[in-house]
Formats: sequence, C-alpha cells, structure tokens
Amino acid sequence: MRFLQRLARKENLLARIICLLMACGLWVYVMTDQNPIIERNIEVRLQQRNLPQNMMVFNAPDKILVKVRGSRAKLSSDNLSAEINASINLKNITEGQQSLPITVTYSGGEIVSVTPKEVSVYVDTVSEKKVPVTTRIVGAVNGDMTIGNS
Repeated sequence: MRFLQRLARKENLLARIICLLMACGLWVYVMTDQNPIIERNIEVRLQQRNLPQNMMVFNAPDKILVKVRGSRAKLSSDNLSAEINASINLKNITEGQQSLPITVTYSGGEIVSVTPKEVSVYVDTVSEKKVPVTTRIVGAVNGDMTIGNS
C-alpha cells in the first residue's frame, strides 16, 4: 500500500510521464522499423519446364508447400506466392515413371524447406492419328431431327 502511495506522489510525475512516453516510442520503433525475421508457409503453384512437344506428364501435383524465412515486411506481402517460383525440369525426360527434384527460387528471403522435395510423375508420349469416321444410323429418326451431310 505504501508503494502505491509513493508511486502516486506528484514530485516525480513529470519524469514518470516522460519515461512512459519514451518507452512507448521505443516499443513502436522496435515493432515497426526493426522488422524482425519470421518464417511463413506458402502454398506455391508447381510449374513444368522444358516439356517436349510429344510428351505428357501425369500425377504431377498442382501445388507444393514452401517454408520461407525473411523480414516481416517482405513476408506479409499479399502476392508472396507469385514471387516464389517452384518448378520441375522435364528436359531430356524419358517415358515411364520418373522421380524429379523440385527447384524453388525466392529472391526476397531464404527457403527453409520444400514439401515434397521431389515428385514422382508418369511420363508418356502423345501420338495423334487421323481416322476416317462414317456414321450409320440404326432405327428411325425422331420427327424433329433431320439427316444431312457435312
């Protein structure tokens, strides 16, 4: 009780108010200007690079999880997932089951982890063949339909 009475005395009131304002100012400075380093998990679109024209990839995930470390100002950006590039290189790929590493780049900070680190995809060739088709009508045609040549 005596502590509170001594604290409420008017003789040091101005010094106490000045100290309180300085403490609040330092707190605001540290929280805004010093911008601490944080980590954040971001879901990023996985791109396929250098895929030959006659090949097709199956079972590749659309998105992966990337954990990045950087300043709070950089990582609080709304378009952070657009700044992180994740891709698999399909140059010189062959048919069949492939296990490919994921390459991730981010210039605004450090990449801590990538989940998954590699993807298992199935690669097959695409072939095209033109086949003539003739139609044959079996049965009667409805009254609201007509048959014609194109």
